[in-house]
Amino acid sequence: MIEYLRDEFINNNGNQPMERVITKAMEEKWGVKLKSKDMYDLFPRAPSKQSLKVAGLPATNRKGGY
Repeated sequence: MIEYLRDEFINNNGNQPMERVITKAMEEKWGVKLKSKDMYDLFPRAPSKQSLKVAGLPATNRKGGY
């Protein structure tokens, strides 16, 4: 997941994927159906924000919602 986040950041002009996009990408990579809860098991506070911190990427500037 960390490699995916770093790759997305570098290849998409510094844009960071939202939680839903991360979950879909990990489903494809791992070959299993994931739920949002599975991501919260890995990163309990907020998968999209906490995983960026672990990956060494800057904090996201976007607001929640769609």
